[in-house]
Formats: sequence, C-alpha cells, structure tokens
Amino acid sequence: MVSSSPPPVIKSLPSPPVMVSLNAVPVMVSFPALPLIVLPGFAPPAIDRASKALSALGFEPRRETGVLILNNCPFHALAQANPELICGLNETFVTGLLDGIESRGLRAVLQPDPRRCCVTLEEVRQAS
Repeated sequence: MVSSSPPPVIKSLPSPPVMVSLNAVPVMVSFPALPLIVLPGFAPPAIDRASKALSALGFEPRRETGVLILNNCPFHALAQANPELICGLNETFVTGLLDGIESRGLRAVLQPDPRRCCVTLEEVRQAS
C-alpha cells in the first residue's frame, strides 16, 4: 500500500539579521541559513529544533529539565578579553536564532559561567 501523506519539506530558514550596538555604533550581523526538515503536520518541539541548530553551530547543547545548557562557547577566546560585550552579543545572536527557527516557547538567558557558554535557553511556560 502506498502512503498518501505528503513528503517532508526541506526548508532553509535564514537567520534574521541582528542589529546590535557596539559603543553606540549600530552594526548589522547576519549568519548563514540553517536547514530544517519539516514533516507535514509535525513540528519537532522548540527545544529539539534549538538543540539541533545550536549543535550545528558548535555550542554543544545539553538538555536538562526545562533548560538547554550550551557546553561550548564558539566565542570563548573573544569573551575572555571582553565578556560583557561578547556575552551580550551571544545572547542577542541566540535570541535571533530562536526567532529564525520559530522556536517560540524558549528564551535565551544570560547566565555567565566560566565552564561553559554564558547563554542558556529556558522553556517559557504559557499562562493557563
């Protein structure tokens, strides 16, 4: 028997440009598109989509209850020299990535820790 369900759709979701301010000078930052396979009628949970996208970018995400910990910071060397600036940019980047892959229900939170990335992702609970 042949299934009549439509085939998976492969989308390339562009990461939206992120406007940041470096010492009051606006700078537009853009990142390459991330591939995402979408099965008709099924969208993976936001935390799974975010984990896959961040893994592809070298963040080495680890899932804990309601939180996605980023074990690696691809910007670690830069963050050592200027943690406030680089961690702030990283938080903005991850927020833009979440918007770009339509991962509503998650938010990027700045939680500096010298052993890992300064940004974690938390699930946002919807009000009942």
